[in-house]
Amino acid sequence: MSGRCKGALVVALALLLSACGSPSLERAAQDAAAIALHPSADIEDDPPALNAAVFVALAGDLPGLAAHQTEAGRREKAALKAVFAEYRQWEASRNGTETANTARTPFKASPQPIVSYPAQRPARHFNPLDWIVPPAQAMGVAPSAPGTGDFAATMGGHVATSIFGTLGDGGKPGLPEHKSVEFKGDGGESASLDVAVDANGQVTGSIASNSAIAPLGIEAKSKVSFVATTLCPDSAGRVEFTVKLSQGGVSGPGGTNYTRNLEAHVVATVDDNANVSDTQIDTKYDQRSGSGANASSMHGRTSWSSPGGPTAPATTTSHAITRQSGDGAKAQQMADEGARHALMLGNGALLAAEKHWQGGHCIRIDAKSPGRVSPGRRSTIPVKVFSKQDAAEIQAKVTAALSGGKSVDPTEIPRSPGEITHTAPDERTKSMSIKLVAVSRRGKAELTLSMSMNEGQYRAEGGAGEFHGSGVICDIAQPFTISGSGVTVTFTPTSEDGGSYTYSGSMSGFQVWGNGTYAVGYADYGETASTISATGPGSVKTPMGTVSATDSEEYTLTKITDDACGK
Repeated sequence: MSGRCKGALVVALALLLSACGSPSLERAAQDAAAIALHPSADIEDDPPALNAAVFVALAGDLPGLAAHQTEAGRREKAALKAVFAEYRQWEASRNGTETANTARTPFKASPQPIVSYPAQRPARHFNPLDWIVPPAQAMGVAPSAPGTGDFAATMGGHVATSIFGTLGDGGKPGLPEHKSVEFKGDGGESASLDVAVDANGQVTGSIASNSAIAPLGIEAKSKVSFVATTLCPDSAGRVEFTVKLSQGGVSGPGGTNYTRNLEAHVVATVDDNANVSDTQIDTKYDQRSGSGANASSMHGRTSWSSPGGPTAPATTTSHAITRQSGDGAKAQQMADEGARHALMLGNGALLAAEKHWQGGHCIRIDAKSPGRVSPGRRSTIPVKVFSKQDAAEIQAKVTAALSGGKSVDPTEIPRSPGEITHTAPDERTKSMSIKLVAVSRRGKAELTLSMSMNEGQYRAEGGAGEFHGSGVICDIAQPFTISGSGVTVTFTPTSEDGGSYTYSGSMSGFQVWGNGTYAVGYADYGETASTISATGPGSVKTPMGTVSATDSEEYTLTKITDDACGK
């Protein structure tokens, strides 16, 4: 045993400190990691009934409570869903988006799996995928019921972080904001949401829900809070935030009073692959249960450290019960539960935070698709990566995955900025795409560059005024000519979408010349070229001198399948 733990055990005899690395703490770390491995439904469409855990704590005094819990939970979830929807509408309008759905990327909840462990445990550091998941699957275990403290703590941290995390992305320093949303139902349920952004861009938000079962004289309440400036890692890869959960309930006059408070301060370091490389979670918790002289209470604190993200089991660096009263065994049970649930509160929040910076909220890729390409064409694509927080260009590893093309090279840019070269196939294909993925200590982003290939060859015909010309276009991306009325127009593409042109010749005995730009119009969902619109200055030499003017020409393109181009 380390000297640190020995010292803690000596003090424990006098101050009621729990031992470092106790079985209950080890299991808490293992279970918290297991939760993060099991994502589930969208928590905004199906919010957690946080008060269910309060009802469970009060159920010992009221056996009839179980018959009312399902309906109370349904009403609480409906109230939370209502305030979430109204908040997202406000957030969408604040960010200038059309609907709430475009303003967010849904975060997924992670229900608690019930896992039994063998008597012999391996060393504290282990792979949860090997140790936790297979035994659970072998036993056919299901996610734990929403009434557990594990569920309430994890979901509380997760929902607060996912709801308020996006607000820090668009915070405007020097422009404080505040928003409150409230919903009251007709069955004693209510929910509220309150969020503020201060002049420094720090976001403080809270979500509260209240439930009542009037026939039994029961009231329950939960409140989860979140404080952070942003969930986007800074230039050093550091993310820091605090999440809190307060719950309470009373089972009528003279009945049981139950309160508990959990707090987790999370500091995470993100590596160059946008994954958590180190986590420190400092927790505080207190709980009181009972009535009058029979009440028991406790206050404690535990610090956790993990060499990874939410799926990596943490180890305790310190643990203490700082104050307790009432029944000693009950206080110890409260302490074990408090340490466990405070860790799960922080771990659930970290899971949502990780999904946030890995979901494209913090960095963006700057690259432009070549658009429409011709068979065999090589296109060079510059690639840069920028922070969404401060708009600074950052270095990131960028991978490129090709779908439907001939090749893309290189398939990885070790550190942006850089370039990739796409080569179109020799045969015509309807569509191609390059999926770019950028990772850095400041986050992760994806961008798909879509390309299409022009269909075949065309006959062009048209002009303006006295000029009428025609010609065959074998490749819309290569130079081509249209001739007629004694004039030849030469088109030089810069891309499949257009370019520049020049013309010269003699019309009605007069020398003419000019230049300008042109654009190609497309039909069939962008697959087939259909028109060319050209505009520019032109001149004609007359006995009275040179006359110049700006004019436009229109050409219609018709797809041809004959051998005009030898193909």
